[in-house]
Amino acid sequence: MKSFNSILYRRTLNFKSQPFNLTKINKSGFCLNPKRFNTNSCPMTAKTETPQPQQQIEKVKPCSEIPSPPADWFLGHLRLAMKFPGKLHQLQEHLYNNYGDIVRITILGKDQIFLFDPSDIADVFRTNAKYPIRLVVDPWVMYRQERNLPIGIVSFQGEDWKRHRQVLNKMLLPPVIEAYVPRVGQVAKQLVHVIRNSIDNNGKLDKTKDILFNYSTEAVLGVLLGRKLNLLSLDKKPLPELELFIESVVKMFETSEKLLFSLPLWKYFNTSVRKQHYESWDTIFRIATQLMQESGIGTGTKSSKIDPNDFINDGVENFLEHIIHAEDKLSIDEINTTCVEMVAAGVDTTTNALMSTLYHIAQEPEIQERLYNELMEYIKQGKTSDAELESHPLLKNIVTESLRINPVVAANSRSFDYDIVIKGYRVPANSYLILANWVTSRSEKYFKDALKFNPDRHVNKQHHPFAALTFGSGARSCVGKRLALMEIQTALMYLVLNFKIENKGNFPNIISKMLLSPIVDESTKLYFHPRQNQFN
Repeated sequence: MKSFNSILYRRTLNFKSQPFNLTKINKSGFCLNPKRFNTNSCPMTAKTETPQPQQQIEKVKPCSEIPSPPADWFLGHLRLAMKFPGKLHQLQEHLYNNYGDIVRITILGKDQIFLFDPSDIADVFRTNAKYPIRLVVDPWVMYRQERNLPIGIVSFQGEDWKRHRQVLNKMLLPPVIEAYVPRVGQVAKQLVHVIRNSIDNNGKLDKTKDILFNYSTEAVLGVLLGRKLNLLSLDKKPLPELELFIESVVKMFETSEKLLFSLPLWKYFNTSVRKQHYESWDTIFRIATQLMQESGIGTGTKSSKIDPNDFINDGVENFLEHIIHAEDKLSIDEINTTCVEMVAAGVDTTTNALMSTLYHIAQEPEIQERLYNELMEYIKQGKTSDAELESHPLLKNIVTESLRINPVVAANSRSFDYDIVIKGYRVPANSYLILANWVTSRSEKYFKDALKFNPDRHVNKQHHPFAALTFGSGARSCVGKRLALMEIQTALMYLVLNFKIENKGNFPNIISKMLLSPIVDESTKLYFHPRQNQFN
């Protein structure tokens, strides 16, 4: 079996220091010039020289002067946020259209600073803190603390976050992801087979999203556990509880947003939404733990109750096995929590992104046929492996463009444990910075014909590099980014090679459930017309 050490290659990265405009403010009331930081250490922890007198804090406007909507005396802007249930991306649009590039809202005494200028967003990401701080999801942390579970890499801060991230970082490296492409390719072939057997005589596919959820779950757990779950099998029945697992993931995200943007009574009382949220997490952890135990994760002993043919033996080490064998050890509870977070986030992210991409190419038949023809040209040239086809430039640009117009994450977040200055305003330590990706990635200010689907705009990349960042940037970017993209691109490649995909209606409405999700109804269903030349 190939270990990750045999797959990975060592390379030296020569980082060039990037200038940034965020200004750190020290306790004496002076702004510290970033250029005067000791460059041998990170900006957050570096020793600084005496601040320059001309940069006195009096010249900086207070946070209270940042443009802001009218607020309630106690709830702040919570009432405003509650006017956009399931549509928090539209709250971003409302704030930007009415108040400009920087907007402050306050919810129950906590400032949230929305940034709509990619240059400001770049400055935030380029402030290379030793331990970048992101917003935690309070319901997740509370649940895990009450259940005595590790709070997970999404919520960890400081040394705990660094320790987990160092173990997981290898997933970001291309050689690791490439090793899993054939495994995911087998799942994509099953996806094609299921769609062929599910469409009606006109090519209409019911339950498209359910099928894509099954694909995403099968693919990510295949990588993590090295196990077939038979969610796309026409011959074998999958584990009955897997459907419940997927439903619980969806319910968990839905209730997370409801709890975050409501009166925090749920922190003190077992409200109905909190009960649903906890029940969802209980189900997710229970089934994930069962799958790990059956797959021998942590014990090396696979369950005799599982068909031996359902374990994948392709010579590549499963990702969770790699974590167990890593030099920086994680406990089995930490590995279990990591598995749960990667599956929960990965399944929803991949499904929604793939769904949006299919709608975009369905509405752009010329682009779809161009992709088909270019993939067929690759095949004629002998480039027939899944890894070669999945990495086709146009295929990757189509997915990138889809994620630009319909990002799965409406915003990224950061916080600093010291005061900073943005656009001439003093932002107090521990304020939440909301980096409003939904608005910037769809803005005419940063993309010509912003809502037109044009994958070729990513060939020369003349747009601002921080205007569209659905996976974030820097040390706390999405750890599963490359895996998610590979799963999306592999599925899209197989679907385009086997079907002409059509949408006879409009693009589906988007709803926010922590992640942004297309909502399909009868008028927006996809049609899959089999091509004469099938590719398997």
